[in-house]
Amino acid sequence: SQTGGAITAANLQLDGSGGSGAFSLTQAGNNVDTIAGNTGGAIQYVDADALTVGTVATAGITTSNDNVTLCATSLSLTQNIAAGTATVRLNASSGGITQTGGAVTAAALGLRASGSISLPNANDVDTLAAVVGGTFSFADADGFTIGTVAADGCFSGATGITGATAVELCTGGDLSITQALTSTGTVRLQTTSGSITQNGSGVITAANLGARASANVNLNTLGNVISGTFAAASTGAGVVEFQNNQGFIVGPITGSGCFTATTGATTTSGNIDLDANAGNLTVNNVVTAGAAGTVALNADAGAVNLNAAVSSTSGQIDITADSVNQNTSGNVSTGSGAAINVTADNGSITMASGTATMTVLGAITYSATANVLLSQLTSTSGGAINVTAGSGASVAGAIIDNLSSAAPNLWTSGTATLTAETGIGSTDDINTAIGTLVATNNTSGNIVVRETNGLILGGTGVRTLAGNGNIDIDVDAGDLTINSGSPVTAHGSGTVKLNADAGAVNLNAAVSSTS
Repeated sequence: SQTGGAITAANLQLDGSGGSGAFSLTQAGNNVDTIAGNTGGAIQYVDADALTVGTVATAGITTSNDNVTLCATSLSLTQNIAAGTATVRLNASSGGITQTGGAVTAAALGLRASGSISLPNANDVDTLAAVVGGTFSFADADGFTIGTVAADGCFSGATGITGATAVELCTGGDLSITQALTSTGTVRLQTTSGSITQNGSGVITAANLGARASANVNLNTLGNVISGTFAAASTGAGVVEFQNNQGFIVGPITGSGCFTATTGATTTSGNIDLDANAGNLTVNNVVTAGAAGTVALNADAGAVNLNAAVSSTSGQIDITADSVNQNTSGNVSTGSGAAINVTADNGSITMASGTATMTVLGAITYSATANVLLSQLTSTSGGAINVTAGSGASVAGAIIDNLSSAAPNLWTSGTATLTAETGIGSTDDINTAIGTLVATNNTSGNIVVRETNGLILGGTGVRTLAGNGNIDIDVDAGDLTINSGSPVTAHGSGTVKLNADAGAVNLNAAVSSTS
């Protein structure tokens, strides 16, 4: 122990391997350049300036499962610190902590530095906590938890990871975030053999977040605070799930150190679930779920803006927001019998001309409380297409052709059901290549549909229920057939026009106008 005086030397060797004694050398005037030790007890050492853990008589510091606490202005690790099942605490009061050799082995590692911390080697700790004044990078061999390391001696404690301008954490096992992880810049998380999870108080706050895991990226149990870009990948059989308390962008996170560059949100076979609790969710790079993985995009109080493709190999896709905008390149697709559901619960759905939504056999359902502006919806093997404008209590909402060409807006050999409040193709006809049409307009406006090749009017028929709405159905080629029990009815003085340019009109139900 040290109750007074100071140690001044180039090198300091602590040798207690033959006994169980501890070393407590905590006078502020100590000044050595390199420290090493092999002890049977705990080590506490304070140095007046920079300190290196290196080689003296032994290489690095080894204890018999006893704590190691080192405090200096800056710390450089060139050899191992091996504390077994104990705790290592490192404090750099005016500089950083670096690691150019060796590894830290301990049950817990607490770090404090006014500068940057870089520990990129194959460290092996179970719990990590850090207070950082600059960038922070840490690598671990087999998984760790972001938690709490209590104060001890010259180390004043640490909870979570705080203060960093950027964070990079990589491991070969599970990465569990149980305390806050905060950064003013980008946080990068990667595990090559495990999952990334959060619970307890483990909220991530940063400008940008990138996450890669061989299993799950499960960051949806808490409301994270990412103000900029999010990117994630599950490279194995896991999911990508993320919840944010504000709007965010799905985009690219560049590679750095041990973190592999990641773009968009992707899985090999797992589900993708991205949720913005407030603000817009903007997709600037692809969101792709492999195999039967589902995709769910949700903006609770904002828009979903698609500027890149959203897809699954054969899983269902659900997109829900106040409004949904499928901008250029914002195509949505899946395969097999999977459904696609797009819902605007406080606004419109707008598909930019040329954008497409496609499934093989599944149903496509677009529903908005306001307008639905259509480009192209396709169910290639006959799935149902359902479009509703003015859903719920709304009395305004039209289905509008937003495609610059005359190509079909709706493609399916099955049934297309169109429901609107203020018109279906009123300003520009809805072009179709479908098997069966069911259409209802409830409040005002007309129903105008042009079919390329044969059409059946089925279900409840084609009806305008108010506003003296007209009905105009035109078939370019093939027959126009009205099924039994599927009337064509125009409200009030609304007119009815049924035309088959190169085929028959077959009436098996009433065709009428009120007046």
